[in-house]
Amino acid sequence: MRSASQVVALVAFSSVARVVRAGVIPLCLGTLLAVALGGCGNDAISGPGSLDSAGDASAKADAAVEVEVVVEVTPACPGLAGCACTKDADCPGSACVPSAEARLCAAPCPGTSCGAGLVCKATPTSAGEKKLCHPRLATLCQPCLASAACKTLADTSAACVAVTGDLGASGWSCTPSCSTNTDCPSAYSCTTVPLVEGGSAKHCVPDDGACFCNPAAVAAGAKTSCFHAGVGLAGKKVACYGQRACAKNGLTPCDATVPVTEVCDGLDNDCTGGKDDGPVCDDKNACTLDTCTPGKGCGHSDTSAACKDGNPCTDDACDGQKGCTYQPNSLPCDDGQFCTKDDTCAAGACKAKPLCDDGNPCTEDVCKTDKPCSFVNHKQPCDDAEACTKNDACFLGKCEGKPLVCNGAEVCKAGVCQAP
Repeated sequence: MRSASQVVALVAFSSVARVVRAGVIPLCLGTLLAVALGGCGNDAISGPGSLDSAGDASAKADAAVEVEVVVEVTPACPGLAGCACTKDADCPGSACVPSAEARLCAAPCPGTSCGAGLVCKATPTSAGEKKLCHPRLATLCQPCLASAACKTLADTSAACVAVTGDLGASGWSCTPSCSTNTDCPSAYSCTTVPLVEGGSAKHCVPDDGACFCNPAAVAAGAKTSCFHAGVGLAGKKVACYGQRACAKNGLTPCDATVPVTEVCDGLDNDCTGGKDDGPVCDDKNACTLDTCTPGKGCGHSDTSAACKDGNPCTDDACDGQKGCTYQPNSLPCDDGQFCTKDDTCAAGACKAKPLCDDGNPCTEDVCKTDKPCSFVNHKQPCDDAEACTKNDACFLGKCEGKPLVCNGAEVCKAGVCQAP
C-alpha cells in the first residue's frame, strides 16, 4: 500500500522487452509525467491519492514522489541477436538459424554452453567462423517431405519419419535420432520407425503419436505427403497420395482421394496411374469382347464366331466359362484325295481307306486318276507267318521263306530246333 504522497506512473515504450525500475524520483518529472501529474513547478501533492495545488510551500519543496516506471525496450532490429531474419545477410557478424518460432539471428555463445535447449556450434558468418547458439530441436515434429529439411547445424541426425509407424499414411515428421529414451525430450520415446527415404531407424517420437505445427512451420506452410490405402481390382492393394500442410489451426487433413475399384467412368479410381485400366467391364463371359467407352459405359460384343476352326470334323462352340470348344464328330468328310474312299471323320480328322488296295504285302498298289488300279509285284522283305522259315521275301507276288535247317535228327518247332 502506497502512502498519500505516492504516485505511480507506468510508461511503456514498446512491447518487445521490459525493464522495470522502481525508486523515489524528484516530484517534477518534466514532460514525461506532465499529463499524469498535471504539470510541474510549484504544484503540490496533498490528500490521499490526489494532487492539490493549494498547500504549504515548504511541503512542495520537500515532497518527493515514489514512481514505478516500466520501460519496454525494443531491440535494435533487424540484425541483432533474436531478430527475425530470412538469410544470413540479415544478421551482420552472426547467422540466420531456424527455431521453433521463426528464423532468428543467433546469439554468440556466452561460454562453452548456451543453456537449456541450445547448442553452441562453430558457425560460418560474414565475419568468419564464430561460436553461436542454435536451438537443438528447431524442427521437432515439423511435417516434412525429405530428411534434408529436418537437419540443422545443431542436429544433423534429425530425419523425416513416420511417427505412428504407418509408413507415411498420416504423414512424415522431423524427429531427432536416439539410442534410448533419455536422449529424447519429455513426452517422447525412442522408437524404431520408418524413414521417408526407406528403411527404419531409432528416433524420438511423441508418446501420443501426434505431431504438431510450431509457429515456424505454420509461417512456412510446411507440408508432408500422405495417402489413403484401399483394394483395387483382383484384390490388388492400391493407394492414393496427397499432402497435408501446416495452417493456422494445425495440420490440414490429407487431401488424397480414397481409392475404390476401377470402373468405366473416365477416371483413375484406384490411383494406379491409368484411367479405366484393367478389366473394368469384365462380364465373366468368355464369349464376349468387353469394352469401355467413357461417357457410355461398358459394351459386350459376341465373339462366338471366332471359335470357328474350319475343321469339318469338329463341332465348334463357345462356352461362357471355358471359351471356345471343339468336339470331334463322326460325320462324312472329304480328304481331297482321289485315291481314297469311305472318307469319315474320326478323332477330329478326316480319315479314309485306300481306293486301290489288294491286301497283298508283296504288291505295290498304284492309283492314278486316269487309269484303273494296278498292282505291281516287288521283292521287298516280308513275313510269311511261318515260324520255321527265314529270310522271308516277296517273289512273284507272294511272300516266301527258306526253311530253317536243323542239325541231325532235330526238327523245327515254333522256330526252334529241338529233339523230335
